[in-house]
Amino acid sequence: MRAPAVTPASRLWTGCRIGLRLLGLLGVGYGLVAPALLAWWLVAISLGPEPYAQVSGFFGSIAGRTLLFLFSWALIHHMLGGIRHLIWDTGRGLDLKSVDFLSWLTIILSLTATVAVWAIGLALRGGW
Repeated sequence: MRAPAVTPASRLWTGCRIGLRLLGLLGVGYGLVAPALLAWWLVAISLGPEPYAQVSGFFGSIAGRTLLFLFSWALIHHMLGGIRHLIWDTGRGLDLKSVDFLSWLTIILSLTATVAVWAIGLALRGGW
């Protein structure tokens, strides 16, 4: 029996599947990073103004905002990847051309939506 051909579309699809699971593990909901950051923030609130100011200072720094931006992207990308899988569960979009299209669409929409969410949030807040 011959092994199936490895195409750029199948590599992209495989990369998206692995990426979706890694994002889920590291950042989204049941992951490791997001709950730790949330716990750090909640503990700081409970300890008083000084610890809360330290945590807020970190989240307001370039490193903290970068981390929050990446977490936002991971959350949105993971959600869109789940929608892609929901479409596949209906039996649609399983040919390689559709798989390639949906994989690219997930990447592009997640980046676009993340930038849009941050732009709206920063505009409402009054900038950096």
